[in-house]
Formats: sequence, C-alpha cells, structure tokens
Amino acid sequence: MIRRLIILLLIVGCVFAQESNPCKDETYLELKEKNLDEMSEREFEYYTRKDKECNEFNNENIEKVGGCPAPTNWTSLRVSIVS
Repeated sequence: MIRRLIILLLIVGCVFAQESNPCKDETYLELKEKNLDEMSEREFEYYTRKDKECNEFNNENIEKVGGCPAPTNWTSLRVSIVS
C-alpha cells in the first residue's frame, strides 16, 4: 500500500514538475502569423508577453543544455542531424 502511494506521488510530481513551453501556446502561434497592424491592442500585449516568455524559455534551455539549443520536437532534431 505504501509502495503504491509512493509511486503515485512520484508520477504526479513528475507531471507537475514539467515546464510548460510558452513557445507552443496556440494563441501565441496564431498571433505570430498575424500582421501587427491587424492585431488589437489586447492581442499585441498578449503577443509581446508570450514572445518575451518564449525568448526567456529558450535562453534558459540553452544554458541547461550547455550552449546548444534544445530541439522543441523530434522533427527538428531529425532535420538538424540530416542537414
């Protein structure tokens, strides 16, 4: 019983410990495709906030990996290896 509880706590801890990637935010990606002149003020504020978070997230991951940017998905990894 205690063993199952410990395993459950470890699984839940791992799930909550994972960082959310602001660069994959759906609204941010949609706004990124939009022309700046077409954005409302609210959309532009959201876009600039998420863009800043995305840049910070990427910079933190570069430092963690030791100077090499971490791929955001396996496709980009495969492309960088093949190219």
